[in-house]
Amino acid sequence: MAILKYINTEEQLSEAKAILGTRKQIALDLEFDNNLHHYGFKLCLIQIFDGSTIFLIDPIFIEIEQIFPIIENNNIQKVVFAFGEDIRLLQSLGCKPKNIFDTSIALKLLNYEKVSLSDMLINILNIQVYKDLQISDWYNRPLTENQKIYAGNDVLFLLDSYKLLIEMASQKNIMSWIDEENQIFDNMIFSQSSTNIINKKERYELTEFQWFFYNKLWKAREVEAKKLDKPAHQVINNHFLKEIAINPKLIKGWSERKFIHKSLKNIEFENLLTGILASTEEEAKEKNISKSKLEIKRIEREDMNLMKKRRIEINNIKDKVFKPIQSLIIRDYGEFCQTFVLSNRLMLDLANGDKSNLRSYKKKLFLKYAKELGIEIEKYL
Repeated sequence: MAILKYINTEEQLSEAKAILGTRKQIALDLEFDNNLHHYGFKLCLIQIFDGSTIFLIDPIFIEIEQIFPIIENNNIQKVVFAFGEDIRLLQSLGCKPKNIFDTSIALKLLNYEKVSLSDMLINILNIQVYKDLQISDWYNRPLTENQKIYAGNDVLFLLDSYKLLIEMASQKNIMSWIDEENQIFDNMIFSQSSTNIINKKERYELTEFQWFFYNKLWKAREVEAKKLDKPAHQVINNHFLKEIAINPKLIKGWSERKFIHKSLKNIEFENLLTGILASTEEEAKEKNISKSKLEIKRIEREDMNLMKKRRIEINNIKDKVFKPIQSLIIRDYGEFCQTFVLSNRLMLDLANGDKSNLRSYKKKLFLKYAKELGIEIEKYL
């Protein structure tokens, strides 16, 4: 029976760090809030299991940087599940995890259809855990006992799952594939979370000025959302923000508008927006930003025809070269493994000459199947 320790003092953290520093393998997970209940990407809890004790480390009360050397220690393997966003958050805090084993990658390569933690535990260990607290407010304090148990369960079974996954991967002779995929984490630099970055698709159907004004409105909303500690879309609805950019007259009578936070329904914020509109008008004139020209220029017919011709060429390459290889991967490793090993995105990249995401194990596999099929594939690899 694992011991559950809630760490919320510097002394407790120092003791936990001393113990964890002697381990060769730990299970690791984070709880965070990425603009769900609060503003921004916030670390709420770090869970670590060393095989006997679950440490719930609370970053709200202690200097969490003290635990980073454990996470960065290349001599300690960290067994995780679907750790991409977790790494992104850790890197943003100055922590660069090393020696990661992501069990979700092993599941995909072992041809499991459903890749969630609860599905893995049912399929691998025949254990059922409930995820009803997944979207609870993890930044709020105090944490409930149910939250602590839930968080502990996220790491409790990872080490046992690891052992079984390793055994299955060895039997299928794909352990080197899993290792190569996990080694990518050591040198991967994740961009900042894009949740609060303007979606460039919003430019379509907007004029140059409307897009320019939309950016100004977006930044103003971010300031207010941070003050209120609320997700930005809860402060002013995304669609309504775009509507204001298209029709600035919506600013008038602001306090009567829907889709905005109650704290902003006042004449002061209406005046702020009116001021932003006025300054944007002036700046747009200085920069010669048009109110009639579209932000995204229409594609000329000649360019459209060239793009259409290229799409046909790419589809021919996919049909003649890569799809037959997909069929052999399905034959030998299964449909869901194929989706991971040779996805439609990777086929498109390779057909366009982009090899940046081609793993060495995939290259060897594709060359082997191309030889079996009598297909010329070298120029794409």
